[in-house]
Amino acid sequence: MKGKPIKNIGILLIIMNICIACNTSIPDNGDKTPDNMNEEKIQNAETEEFIVTQKIYDQTFSEIYIFLEKIQKIIDEIDFINWKLHLTDEYIAKFSDPQYLKALSEKPQLKDQNIVLNSLYDFFINVFIPSRNNSNLVRIEFVNKQRVKTITIIKNTPYILYLLEKDKNNEWKIGIW
Repeated sequence: MKGKPIKNIGILLIIMNICIACNTSIPDNGDKTPDNMNEEKIQNAETEEFIVTQKIYDQTFSEIYIFLEKIQKIIDEIDFINWKLHLTDEYIAKFSDPQYLKALSEKPQLKDQNIVLNSLYDFFINVFIPSRNNSNLVRIEFVNKQRVKTITIIKNTPYILYLLEKDKNNEWKIGIW
């Protein structure tokens, strides 16, 4: 993941604009890089206070890096079945919803290319793969112990690449929240 170039910046920027409209990718606020993050207290209504130490950050970054390498392999192989295993139920429900897919299809970025989304598979092929293929993991931001934002940089602007959360088996999944 880290260090691989983005192949088609034009299509990526178009798709990232769609993701921004879907609240799946937004500009980052603040600089929480490993260099300036010794300890950060995170307060969330769902959890008790969680302290992110450099050790926790490094360990989680490593876990997520490995997870995202798996996702890149899934993208390379266009493996829809395996991809679904790495999604939360909420993610699957949202991007399978015919009304939501119809609204996405009306966005100029897709409509101008005559892309119509009718299923989760269509979303995987036409939105997910182009927007995430060969992306770079720059840093992570903790929301709480179970949820992390992964950040990439495109044209000097930070974007959320994935919203990840741990499932009941303590494994990372791509989620929405």
